[in-house]
Amino acid sequence: MARSADNPSIVDQISRECLLGHWRKVSRALTGIYEAEMRDWGLKSSQLNLLVAVAKAGPVRRIALGTRLHLDPSPLTRSLNVMH
Repeated sequence: MARSADNPSIVDQISRECLLGHWRKVSRALTGIYEAEMRDWGLKSSQLNLLVAVAKAGPVRRIALGTRLHLDPSPLTRSLNVMH
């Protein structure tokens, strides 16, 4: 498919306008900053997020924690097992 300034391809348009793509780039950059800062404590950013969520919620069932954090049960269980 030929492209011109007046008729960019759909790939060019998505690359330029897709909020999800831009958000994921920002998210990876922020994760890298947090991971570097927490490395001395042996924590990953996802673990910090879990610790804070549990501290805020108090005693909470795994399924309720997953719902609160928008996490599926399997990834949540794996993350919790690593921290156990």
